[in-house]
Amino acid sequence: MTIFGFKQLCFSMKYIIQFIAIVFISWSLTSCNGSGSDKNPHFQTIENLQFTKFKKRKIKLEGELVFDNPTAFDIKMDAIGIDIFFNGKKVDNVQMKHDHTMETGDQYKQSFTSISKSIEVLPLVFGKTWKDFEKEEVEVQIKGQAIGKYQEKSYTMDIDYTQKMTLSKDGDEEMESDSTETNN
Repeated sequence: MTIFGFKQLCFSMKYIIQFIAIVFISWSLTSCNGSGSDKNPHFQTIENLQFTKFKKRKIKLEGELVFDNPTAFDIKMDAIGIDIFFNGKKVDNVQMKHDHTMETGDQYKQSFTSISKSIEVLPLVFGKTWKDFEKEEVEVQIKGQAIGKYQEKSYTMDIDYTQKMTLSKDGDEEMESDSTETNN
């Protein structure tokens, strides 16, 4: 092998090693998605969903949205918007804007309250007035989105949850909830 051949071989090996290094670094960055995990933050469920008031003038629904953050970094929760449906009919829209942080590898819970006017909801959903209403099963569906951020990257988390509950008025005009639930 001549000196010229040896130099050419070394020159070629240098480029082959650089090419392999670039391919390896590119693969490492894309396979880890920059976070050490291939999962994104997401909506998980709703806890403690219950009607807390059912009076002649208003229906109050409360609960906690639960999000999961499997990433290797904290997510700043920016905004959450949900629509509330009773038996497929939209009864409320709740918008929450805040700057709480969902910590790495942890769950984040956000309480919400929906207040609907009974005088509008009962005829729309059940075809009844307050006077005619006693007790009905209602399918509560909550749909919406939450926006979280890490540095310049935004994460959109879709919210879709359904639970069957019992809406009833009694002497105190309060309401009860059934524990059967389905999580979509």
